[in-house]
Amino acid sequence: IHLIKLWIVGLKSNRPYVCCFGKFVIDDETHMKISDIGLINKIVKTNSFLKRMGEDVNGIYKNYVKVISGITDGKTVLTEDQLKFYSNNLAEALDKILKKIEEGDKDVIKTLAHIRLAGRVKFHSIFGYFSILFRDVFPSINDKKVNNEIDKINKEIEVKSTANN
Repeated sequence: IHLIKLWIVGLKSNRPYVCCFGKFVIDDETHMKISDIGLINKIVKTNSFLKRMGEDVNGIYKNYVKVISGITDGKTVLTEDQLKFYSNNLAEALDKILKKIEEGDKDVIKTLAHIRLAGRVKFHSIFGYFSILFRDVFPSINDKKVNNEIDKINKEIEVKSTANN
């Protein structure tokens, strides 16, 4: 989100912007050992959202780099008005993507909270011999625990974002 905001600032001030966007997905192997179908569905939904957003941002960035490279190489000639028009349209598109990402953040954080809580589910068995068979049978995940975990994640994000600024 921070990189997209910097890119928008660069566009609005007619400065070229260079960065590298990574993949926005939860590791596909994260849900391989989970037997909670609800959690798997949340992870798959979150992954598809993150992949779409990542593909949108990377596609826009590749086209932006082509245009900027063409201008600097002299292969593309744009008037100042055309460049401003292009920059404004690109900034608007990025604003829309940024809003969607910010809306999706809540789902991503909630999914992450569920993943963390699912990792803490205790094994339930009669004698301890069959603990793997009974994992996730009686998960102790409820709304209160999810909300507490969401609060912890938000605090972690806040600490890391203030440390980066």
